[in-house]
Amino acid sequence: MDTLDGRLERIARSAALTAEAGAAAIFMRRDESTIDVVGQFGEAFRALLEKDYVGILDHVAAGSDDYLLIDDAKAAANALSTDSLPLWGGRASRFVMMIPIRGEREEPLGILALADRVPRPGLSAARTYVLMSLASQVADAFRLDAFQRAGQHVAQDNERLRLLESVVTHAKDSILITEAEPIVLPGPRIVYCNAAFTETTGYSAEEVIGRTPRLLQGVDTSAHSRALIGAALAQWKPIEIEILNYRKDGSSFWVELSIAPVADERGWFTHWVSVQRDVTERKLATEVQTRVRVAEASNAALQTLTNELRLALDAAETANIAKSQFLANMSHEIRTPLNGVLGMTQALWLDDLTPIQRDRVTIIRESGRSLLAVLNDVLDLSKIEAGRMELEDVEFDLAVLVQGVCAAFVDQAETLGVAFDLDIDHDARGLWAGDSVRLKQILYNLISNAMKFTADGSVRVSVGLAEDARLRVAVADTGIGIPADKVEDLFSKFYQADSSTTRRFGGTGLGLSICRQLCELMGGVIAVETGVGRGSTFTALLPLRHLSAASQDDPPSTEAEACDLSNPISRLRILVAEDNAVNQMVIRALLDAFGNTPVIVDNGRQAVDAWKAAAFDLIFMDIQMPEMDGLSATRMIRELERESGRPAIPIVAVSANAMTHQVQDYLEIGMDGHIAKPIEIAALAQILERFGAPAGREERQPRSSEDDVRAAS
Repeated sequence: MDTLDGRLERIARSAALTAEAGAAAIFMRRDESTIDVVGQFGEAFRALLEKDYVGILDHVAAGSDDYLLIDDAKAAANALSTDSLPLWGGRASRFVMMIPIRGEREEPLGILALADRVPRPGLSAARTYVLMSLASQVADAFRLDAFQRAGQHVAQDNERLRLLESVVTHAKDSILITEAEPIVLPGPRIVYCNAAFTETTGYSAEEVIGRTPRLLQGVDTSAHSRALIGAALAQWKPIEIEILNYRKDGSSFWVELSIAPVADERGWFTHWVSVQRDVTERKLATEVQTRVRVAEASNAALQTLTNELRLALDAAETANIAKSQFLANMSHEIRTPLNGVLGMTQALWLDDLTPIQRDRVTIIRESGRSLLAVLNDVLDLSKIEAGRMELEDVEFDLAVLVQGVCAAFVDQAETLGVAFDLDIDHDARGLWAGDSVRLKQILYNLISNAMKFTADGSVRVSVGLAEDARLRVAVADTGIGIPADKVEDLFSKFYQADSSTTRRFGGTGLGLSICRQLCELMGGVIAVETGVGRGSTFTALLPLRHLSAASQDDPPSTEAEACDLSNPISRLRILVAEDNAVNQMVIRALLDAFGNTPVIVDNGRQAVDAWKAAAFDLIFMDIQMPEMDGLSATRMIRELERESGRPAIPIVAVSANAMTHQVQDYLEIGMDGHIAKPIEIAALAQILERFGAPAGREERQPRSSEDDVRAAS
């Protein structure tokens, strides 16, 4: 490659050959005090110091001649004001010719110097012209070198630009270039965006070129962050900040934004370059970590609170157990004599009583039933609050259930002089599935509440289907009504509208609260429409399942039909296993009313022994007894029947536990039916009718568990 040094050496050689001089050299000014030898031919100019050449250059440049020719050493020394002249081979030169090298503006750049030991008067015009051309070639050589270097720099710059463009184009970060101004709203316009920007934001280059970066901001972009960016732009300062941006589709994402101004060679700002890195995942991770730390701190506090709550819960559980035990004991202690009261009143009712005696027995019976209802309400409320209330799902005939509940209030309505009406829509009749016991309880409490607050007028029970197919049970009365400001508290526990209500009408205030909680437990609702002096209508909507509609020919039935003493039941040999003396007297009196005198034993062991010793047609078996309970006694009797081939005797469970799953358990171990305490005479009549064939007179057909559960219910 042709270099500057090579070209300069060739020029020096050509100059020496042209002038037929022994040496030639090219001297170029580096600065005000320094001269460099950049090209030479022949022996070096060793004797002349650099400072002398600076002076010589200034002298030559200041002259008006195209060159300086010196053919005598002494004269040269005087002319150049120097003590030394160029030496050649250790001897002073006798011929010196110096041609100035000038730039494009005629400024002195250097000297093309020639020297020889042989003096000569001068050179021909042709040689002198050639030497002056060679001096010009030196300047051209430097200009060419500068141009080539500039070209190299341009090529290098272009390469760097190409690489930079490739980096920007393929960068994973979004890059925007905007104009420098305006720095106020609406802001500088976008002139460039890379592929990462379009991929991240969903905007094409055509959609953003000419618009401002504000198109990326949205409703949740921080106004404070926007203000910080605006302040930095106003002061032409770079800024780094995190900001919430929005894509074209409206989704948001967090970016780490770096904005910097770009200046030209004059230092004037021409553009802004912004680099945006999507930090959404990092931001979310940071937020998650922060939340984790907060959660850990909260968890620690929660753990402390949990420990405190556990201690409180243990204390509450202990108190709750004590309360439950107390209620259970109270229930047992009250229910046992209450069973005796209700049972004996039923037995007395069947006797030949005078009207006054019958009224007194009625008062005793209704008072006992009221006390039993209060007891049941308290126990049910305790179960609901403790979360131990279990709902059943059994089939039942809705009309039979509703008519049975209403039948219990007929005498009370007659005594009060209140008209009592029942209306069951035909569409609602038939078989339903749900908790029939709790439905009875809701209906019983609503009717009882209506009777309590209706001195005269009427109480009407309406049963039908709601528009959404839920069962609708409504009880309307023409009683005293309820003030509007008291309706909200109406379903609260132990609530009465005012103290005078309690004094006038009595009651615990639990009935409606239990109705509401039972409705909600069953997935339903209960509401009331009322006003002072215009009565009340309570409506319960329950999501029970309507299995089948009633036939047009199905006659209405009531529980009263089950107890018809005018159609006597055949005398039976009955064994009763009951450990409580009061209950023994009750069941004996009730069975005597049907013409049956039972054999009574005190526990399951005695029941097995009595069964072995004599033939019986029917056994009433209490469940909880000392020595051997009713379940164990039943299992033993069934096992002995299988071993001996003795016919199976009907065994009926007698228990206050009347839940369907409990009855199912009784049936599965070999019992044939169930009757609940306190024993109602109508239910007893049904049992006697069902198992009324004495042993040996008619073979007892086996019954399915489904039939037994339905009958027991």
